Amino acid sequence: GFAILPSNPAEATIPSLSVTGAFTLGGTTNGPQPRIDQAYQIDDTVSKTFGHHQLKFGYDGRRFNVSNTFGARNSGAYSFSNSSNPFSTGDPNLDFLLGLPATYAQSSVGIIQADAFLNYVFAQDTWRATNNLTIDYGLGYSIDTPLRNHQYNGIGINCFLPGETSKVFPTAPAGIDYPGDPGCSIAGRATTRHSEFGPRIGFAWTPDLGVISGGQGKFSIRGGFGIYYNRTEEEPSLQTLNAAPFGLSTSGAVDFGGTPQLANPFADINGGVSAGGTPLPKASEPNRFPYVPPAPGAAVSFANLEPLSLSTFDNKFRAPYSQNFQLTVQREFPSKTIATVSYVGALGRHNVNVYEGNPETAAGHAACLADPACIANAASQSNIYPSHTAFGFTDPNTGSTAFTGIGTVTSGSASNYNSLQASVQKSTTHGLFFQLSYTYSHSLDNSSSFENGGFGNAGERGFNQFQPSLNYGDSEFDVRHRLVFAPIYTTPIRKSDSWYSPVNLALSGWQISGVTTLATGFPFDISYDGFNSSNSLYCSINNTFYACPDVPLQVAPLSRQNLRAARTSAGSTVAFLASSFAPEPIGSFGNVHRNPFHGPGLNFTNLILAKNFNVSQDGVRRLQLRLESDDVFNHTNFANPDGSFTDGTFGQITGVNTQIQGRQTQISGKFYF
Repeated sequence: GFAILPSNPAEATIPSLSVTGAFTLGGTTNGPQPRIDQAYQIDDTVSKTFGHHQLKFGYDGRRFNVSNTFGARNSGAYSFSNSSNPFSTGDPNLDFLLGLPATYAQSSVGIIQADAFLNYVFAQDTWRATNNLTIDYGLGYSIDTPLRNHQYNGIGINCFLPGETSKVFPTAPAGIDYPGDPGCSIAGRATTRHSEFGPRIGFAWTPDLGVISGGQGKFSIRGGFGIYYNRTEEEPSLQTLNAAPFGLSTSGAVDFGGTPQLANPFADINGGVSAGGTPLPKASEPNRFPYVPPAPGAAVSFANLEPLSLSTFDNKFRAPYSQNFQLTVQREFPSKTIATVSYVGALGRHNVNVYEGNPETAAGHAACLADPACIANAASQSNIYPSHTAFGFTDPNTGSTAFTGIGTVTSGSASNYNSLQASVQKSTTHGLFFQLSYTYSHSLDNSSSFENGGFGNAGERGFNQFQPSLNYGDSEFDVRHRLVFAPIYTTPIRKSDSWYSPVNLALSGWQISGVTTLATGFPFDISYDGFNSSNSLYCSINNTFYACPDVPLQVAPLSRQNLRAARTSAGSTVAFLASSFAPEPIGSFGNVHRNPFHGPGLNFTNLILAKNFNVSQDGVRRLQLRLESDDVFNHTNFANPDGSFTDGTFGQITGVNTQIQGRQTQISGKFYF
């Protein structure tokens, strides 16, 4: 049995237990979250036309507010998997029965109260240079502030300044600072930039090229280029919820280098001796919950908070921007048909990503590689061996490791997108309308979002600052081919008869429409799931704030299985052979770059059959009865294979794409007036 005190007595929920491949019990690990988002906006645009020029000037001012009380893992959360626990049997179900959790996590209730400001001005001129050539050019300018944190009187955020002693909390470990200390503000170390200029230029040309253009006005060429800034994600500020000393997060016995047990996660399962035989500083520690945050300026003992694992911002954190460009050729054909071919591209710069601010050094890595006890405790290396890290140390006031993981949010990622986009659109003639679109594209980056680079999402690795080449790969949303066909056909009305004639009532007003989508699959990663391996000895999964970048070693070409055979053979779900991969060598990373493979594609058709009954002779008021069917052919769309090397289902497809439901049909009625 076990009993975990909630961090807030009013929230007496039960712990969460998750057993890989089996079940999840207990309360949520991500709530409750009462949240208020507000946006205040003032904008205006002034236009002036003279001669062949149309000038526009505008201003857009916005203030963004977020207030979010976040109760995450308040009553504790256990996970059971076939890794992380050095005493694991290798079977998550058996580990659960024996009380051998892989991880434990518990946090106090946190709060974020933040705001940000945007001031944007622009000037633009649309110049009708000739009768068939129009040129647009302009300039935008943004002043975009980082999110400013106001919780706990504006000091509820940490800055990491190695060696600097805080004046706000003098008892904090050296290097942990707060707003009010030199170099630290309510935005962390992020600052407002005043150089966000966004030029843009475009043109529209309708040349008369005889037969090629089909006549004046039926052929056009358009192009453009522009630089556009965007707001940073609010999610990184959410990671400051438990900034010490205002919040408490614990991994149980892991905090002092031990291994938690189900009965008491704050006691080492091996009585204070690590799996490698190294004596730990202690065998257990008291339950520190419920936790009451100190008043600002109070004398705080950090003994119960160490080792600290924090999320901070570095001084390079800034708003990202993209360089967008396109060239489009459009031609009108008979029957109101327009064909369009475009090249569309975008280069993203200064996208958000993370790195470890207290990394293992080259000397520390070599020392661990030469020490079998350190290798056996690699998951807690930064805690047990703080001297192996760049800035870690044992706090002389507490005798504990001062801090381990310093997750640092920065803006060092980049992306590029290139595509060929073609479409044919036919406006309604003889009752038929359709649009056919095809996109061939490729998007690559080294981090697709903060969640992707920071936590690796499900089944992926974190950002690798030690071997950056392994980060570059297909974007999370990369789809190489996509074809969409959307027709609408309506049976015409016999104009020689009244709408209410038997012939028109029976044969006219029928409508059939649909959307067919065919697309190649999204990419999937091959990894240790971000929190399941420290074999490289560069990342301590028990003590890092963000995900580890460890990846397995590919030892043979990927042996893909026939997915059609997989879904027709009873019980067969293997997409590729797991034997193509092996554990990464101790002391180094594997060789698999990010998102190297793509999963099953998409194939579904949504269909609508409708009958319209006019209520008025002009057809404005009408009754429509419709039969709607999603995925009408009931084609199964599979989910990506499991890419987590440590899972028992590695290489297998274990489910369907939940965004595409199986066939669903409904009958509905609409009245138009």
